[in-house]
Amino acid sequence: MPNVQVRDVPEVVREALVRRAELGAQSPQQYLSAQLSAIASTPTLDEMIDRIEDVPRVASPDTTQALPSKPNVLVVDASVIASFVADGGPGGDKVRARLRGESIAGPDLLRVEVMSVIRASPMPGPSR
Repeated sequence: MPNVQVRDVPEVVREALVRRAELGAQSPQQYLSAQLSAIASTPTLDEMIDRIEDVPRVASPDTTQALPSKPNVLVVDASVIASFVADGGPGGDKVRARLRGESIAGPDLLRVEVMSVIRASPMPGPSR
């Protein structure tokens, strides 16, 4: 595997990383490798915007409208579309592959719910 070397890390940062590694019963190398993997698998804002454009059209059925006439309409919730948009790992790939070319239906507030799910998801980086 290739190596990554980071220079000029402040001592307080190095100590915090070593402490976190110890709390997780990991070596600093294992801890940093896992953190770098999490960062790399988290899509950037631009990648999420590109994925939003790929989300299939969503029908929002209400009591006065029937679902689209296509025989295989998938009913989804916010967690599915949030994975489609924001999950850069194998789970997100699986969701994108499953929804590709499908007609989907979801609640009227789906976009709002998706943003709520994404905002509540733990993101790599310093805690606030």
